[in-house]
Amino acid sequence: MSFWKTTRRAVLASAALLLTVGGVSAASPTMPENNRETIAQYFSLVDVAGKSAVSFDELISLYADTAEVYSNDGSVSHGKEELRKNTQAFYQGMTGGESRHFYQIIECSGDTAEVDWAVAAKMPDGNVLALQGHNTYRFDANHKIVYLLVRNRS
Repeated sequence: MSFWKTTRRAVLASAALLLTVGGVSAASPTMPENNRETIAQYFSLVDVAGKSAVSFDELISLYADTAEVYSNDGSVSHGKEELRKNTQAFYQGMTGGESRHFYQIIECSGDTAEVDWAVAAKMPDGNVLALQGHNTYRFDANHKIVYLLVRNRS
């Protein structure tokens, strides 16, 4: 991918993210062209999905209908509808809080990816925390997430 195409996508994604934070999305979600784009969209949406129904729906749209998601807390979501319910419950617990994720793709080939991440968060009660973790992804042919394992590092 050329420098200008990558830069243009980054600028457009940043602009859409800024508009979405306020609860208004300037653009409808676009189908990722590759698994790296799905990961980038995931991390741009995960911090704002609790503040906007549009962002929440865009986050859930990154998953295949039959996705299996294994969260660090031990909960498992089988299918998009169960994932939607579990993710809504997570964001309800974060109402009034905020977070910012950073990530690094360690490996991305074929239908799998390994990603290290860090998050700084201010909890609804005012406490702050920082976590590091690792995500393992598997994608379908349309670059939708079919499997996600989220692990925090101690």
